[in-house]
This record gives sequence, structure tokens and C-alpha cells, in this order.
Amino acid sequence: MATETPAPGMAPPRPWAASYPAGVPLELGPLEFASIPDMLRFAVQRFGPRPAFESFGVRISFEGLDRLSAQFAAFLQHG
Repeated sequence: MATETPAPGMAPPRPWAASYPAGVPLELGPLEFASIPDMLRFAVQRFGPRPAFESFGVRISFEGLDRLSAQFAAFLQHG
């Protein structure tokens, strides 16, 4: 099966767009945060002690997630 190559300066075809419901944009607008770490810092400040997620009866707060991710990052950096 041959794939179409877009002309220079043209966006590639988006065959999946045909399955989007009416009103769903193909492009995201400007993002509120510059990075995922920025978004997570905001979430920790805003939701601190509230649950970030729960699985198998274990609940982790946004503050706990921040602490655990910092510990994991330190492990990756320093072994």
C-alpha cells in the first residue's frame, strides 16, 4: 500500500480525523503549561493533600507523588 507524501509546506494527511466526533478540534490550542514538570508543580500546589490516584487500595496524594517522584529522580541521578 503506497502512502501519500505531502507537498512541501503542506501538512501530512490525517486519516484518523474522519473518526473524530463533530466539534472535536484537530489541533490543541495554546497549552497552559510550558512542561509536564510545570503542570505537576501547579497540581501539587493546588491539590496538595488530595488524592492524586488510588490503586489496589493504596492512595497517593499530590504531595506524596511529588515527594516520591523527587526520590526516584535522585535515585536515577545518583544510583
